[in-house]
Amino acid sequence: MQNKRVITELLVILFCDACLKLIALKLLVTCAVLQLRSLANPKVLLVCIVQSALRELTSRDSFCAPEIDIFRAIQQWAERNHHHSDNDNQLSASAMSTVRLPLVRLDDLLNVVRLSSLVSADAILDAIKVKTECNDMQLNYRGFLSV
Repeated sequence: MQNKRVITELLVILFCDACLKLIALKLLVTCAVLQLRSLANPKVLLVCIVQSALRELTSRDSFCAPEIDIFRAIQQWAERNHHHSDNDNQLSASAMSTVRLPLVRLDDLLNVVRLSSLVSADAILDAIKVKTECNDMQLNYRGFLSV
């Protein structure tokens, strides 16, 4: 009976993981289609999802996208969802916490991330420090599946 329970729990975990992978794939396809059409559609799925789902999705190693694109998507999400929160800064900070700043190019850190005012100067400086002090293999890259 214990084995059956363990197998059931494992199947539920695998099912949830598969669902998140499917959502990530649908988001990438949707964004690619919109990008090809040059549309700025506020109804894109990433903009419409709730914060907890956004955090879960963008924190995954298997969410394979350039980090600056993830930053911009969360920035758009925060801009369109700020009216749902009493504290806009808390909402943005929570959503931005999944962005892996050391993976953003230095030029984008200075000219996109810094100018957005969504990330503190200390966080940007910490990211630059990690970029310069760590070798490439030590950075926490996206785009791989964890089993």
